Amino acid sequence: ARTTRHVPPSLRSALEQTARECRVTLNTIALAAWALILARHADAAEVLTGMTVTVRPPELPGIQNAVGLYMNTLPVRLKVDAAARVTDWLADVQDRQSAVREFEHVSLVDVQRWSGLSPGRPLFQSLMVLERFPTRVETGRAFGHLRVEDDSIVEHSNYPLALLVAPAERIEVTAVYDRSRYDDTDAGRLLSRYIRVLESISTAANRTVGELRMLPDDEAHLLATWSVSGEPASEGIDVLERFE
Repeated sequence: ARTTRHVPPSLRSALEQTARECRVTLNTIALAAWALILARHADAAEVLTGMTVTVRPPELPGIQNAVGLYMNTLPVRLKVDAAARVTDWLADVQDRQSAVREFEHVSLVDVQRWSGLSPGRPLFQSLMVLERFPTRVETGRAFGHLRVEDDSIVEHSNYPLALLVAPAERIEVTAVYDRSRYDDTDAGRLLSRYIRVLESISTAANRTVGELRMLPDDEAHLLATWSVSGEPASEGIDVLERFE
């Protein structure tokens, strides 16, 4: 199953400004926000997730004219230190991201073998993909004798949870998930929290990671209501508590 949300153009502009100020890429911010989501739900200071990379080394002659996806998926381990300044944390995420790219030609099967994990045990349960191809073709556009009437992209993941980020004018974030583990409410709440983290990063470059907000206003208000009333949260309220 899949659920999609759109990031408003104003937030994209703010994120691009933050990326310039912190000297990182928009890709790095997207990955950092995903790491924060995973860390907060797992109550962990370090997370391991899959990252899809495009394997088109610029030093290879003619690679830009080659036909094919040239993509690979590799694990990336990211620290989420609540005491770290956001600027320093983003720089660390970018360094770790770059380190993974040194192995972009290595198959995931080889990485699995090197890890020492038993065969069949997955290295990670979630995946982050930054899409680099156009997600939409203008309807009505003609290509020779062919005319585009409609277009759609069907994507499937063999991981329980994947986040796809398409950096168009309005950034599109999509959760692709296994319905036996997550439902549509889970996915919608996950995306709302992800966008809230992006908003927080765009205005908190000089703060600490621990100060970044994850809960949207409605969830934050509900949590504040519980705190005031002293009533405990009923079981199952946090639909993402199943993250491990």
